[in-house]
Amino acid sequence: EELKEKFAKCLDDRDVLVRHNNTVCCQEFAICSSPTGYGDCELVKLEQGFAGCDYKTMTGEECFAHARSLVEPLSGYFSSQDKKYEAVRFECAKFSAATKAKVAECAYLQEAVNAKVHETNEFAEQFNDAARKTEENCKSACADYKECRAKSVAAYLQVVGPCEADNAYGSGG
Repeated sequence: EELKEKFAKCLDDRDVLVRHNNTVCCQEFAICSSPTGYGDCELVKLEQGFAGCDYKTMTGEECFAHARSLVEPLSGYFSSQDKKYEAVRFECAKFSAATKAKVAECAYLQEAVNAKVHETNEFAEQFNDAARKTEENCKSACADYKECRAKSVAAYLQVVGPCEADNAYGSGG
């Protein structure tokens, strides 16, 4: 009974870990979605940006400052997204490992439960075999008794004769 409870708890714990693992890992892929699917989140493809500059009206420093002002807000975005992604990826790996360990534990307990079931089935089969043998022995003993009784009655009848045999064996005569 204790093994059965351990196994049931293990399955419950495993299900909780799997749900949490899936949630965390889905966050990882949501942060870094990829048009080709999961697995290539580390590859981020950016289109080439363009910042025009009219050198007739702007100096080189002004053009550079203008281009920098266009991309400056993005530097913090990529840095923070990368940190978020790495944190979620770490959590995903941690819970994936925990889930694998819990699945292995449950598999071990499943084997233990299966062994107990097999042991119980073998015991039941031995019990059933013993019951069948007892029944066969009883049938054999009854047959032996009936045969012995029939021989005894036949021998008695030969000794006492038919008249006395009727009264002795309860024929009511």
